[in-house]
Amino acid sequence: MKKSISITMILLLCALLTACSRNIRRDEEYVRNIEGRILFIAEQNSVYDFSGDAAETVAFVEAVHPNFIVADRMCMDKYAYFRDTYLTATANPMTHTEFTLATQRFLTVFNDGHLSRTFLMGKQVWNPQLSEYRWETTLFQDGYFIEHFFLAREDRLFLADDNLVITDTEVLAIGGVPVADIFAVIDYYFGAYNDVGIQRARGRYARYQLMLQLAGANLYLREDYLVVDITVLKNEIETIMEVGFTSLHPAAYRLPDFELEYRVRWERMKNDVFYISLRSLALDYPYNIEMSHAIRQAMNDGIRNFIIDLRNTPGGNPAIIHYIFQEMGATTPGHGKIMRIDDMHREIVELHYPPPTMERYFGHLSTEDFAGRSYIYTPRNPGRSANPRGVFIAALTSERTFSGGTTIAVEIADSGFGIVIGEPSATAPTGYGWGRALWLPNSFLQIRPHYTFYLRPDINADQFTLWPDIYVNEWEALETALAFFMQLP
Repeated sequence: MKKSISITMILLLCALLTACSRNIRRDEEYVRNIEGRILFIAEQNSVYDFSGDAAETVAFVEAVHPNFIVADRMCMDKYAYFRDTYLTATANPMTHTEFTLATQRFLTVFNDGHLSRTFLMGKQVWNPQLSEYRWETTLFQDGYFIEHFFLAREDRLFLADDNLVITDTEVLAIGGVPVADIFAVIDYYFGAYNDVGIQRARGRYARYQLMLQLAGANLYLREDYLVVDITVLKNEIETIMEVGFTSLHPAAYRLPDFELEYRVRWERMKNDVFYISLRSLALDYPYNIEMSHAIRQAMNDGIRNFIIDLRNTPGGNPAIIHYIFQEMGATTPGHGKIMRIDDMHREIVELHYPPPTMERYFGHLSTEDFAGRSYIYTPRNPGRSANPRGVFIAALTSERTFSGGTTIAVEIADSGFGIVIGEPSATAPTGYGWGRALWLPNSFLQIRPHYTFYLRPDINADQFTLWPDIYVNEWEALETALAFFMQLP
């Protein structure tokens, strides 16, 4: 059990939520710790003029986000209402928390599961694999979370164990507030690609102290620790549990690359099935070479049945699947894409992606393709899929298969020689990728819209949800896949 927060933290929270009028003085109010590579906000009980940050946010997303050129993805009248409401609200001085929430609300208009994450804090963390510092950012770090895990299913909330396996204990109320009312607050502030994404956000942020307070939950002190009562139902018996809070973020199980127990793992399983687990989507690590050699050896030994485990695989570069297919002698179907381009994007491309690396990152595009263009459209290419050596692949997915992990599962699903086993993903098969970050100068929030809109290869398949061919609980997916291959001739 994680250690609960103390009275000191509670006093800090109270200060955070107390407003007192003061004009912004960045030199005094904001502290940049360069030596420790940490950004943080000082005197968070004060109110500031964040109108400039709000205007920068609007200008940036309008210049970058593909929804503005994909006509059927967003109602422009609805967007105008959200934008004007946001700019009007932020024209007045407000606390940092209020500005963070206002920005989060504005971003829900895109129904973009990537963009619905605004970041408060950032720090540089040493990555021993890459021998360099990399930015880590954390959502709403100025809050705390119930120390128990939750999962939402079909508008109901359940306790989950430490491995995020759902239990049969239903949560009916938190702090005296019915779960439905808490869900309404979460839905207001967090956008999603699909219904799975909505349920995922509800399970995560029903733990979040600020969401509970906005819903009117009663949080109180017990021996100098912040606690809340949750009403649960098990075996038709209602009971009340007193639970504490922790600083553990609900995404903490998705560790940075270099802290993972493993990044890629493979093994030959029973009945000549070759298993690959992708916990990281990175092209440059040495283990990818080792994995390629292992797949090549398996193919030479006559193995043709493969399992690619994408349960809880986070975002990253999905191009790793092309290398896996290459060792199998197969070819993936082609996603279509619409890529936004502006002057800043052209400068980034020219600086960071010289011609030798352009093909790798942007798919056969040259720097000339970016000159004088507002966007680039690449059509879907489902016919690119090929499988001359007769492999068959089962992709394992869960609710938390995200971004690049979902892209890989989609390419397997649409290949014609693969199936998906497990749970539907919270990321849409037709969705967004390749982000551009903007650090707002006064609030230190990070806004990270994606500038590429990926089109699912199979235009006749569901574009919003990747539905498994065999729908089972994520923890049953591997055994289900092995049983499936046993039945093949």
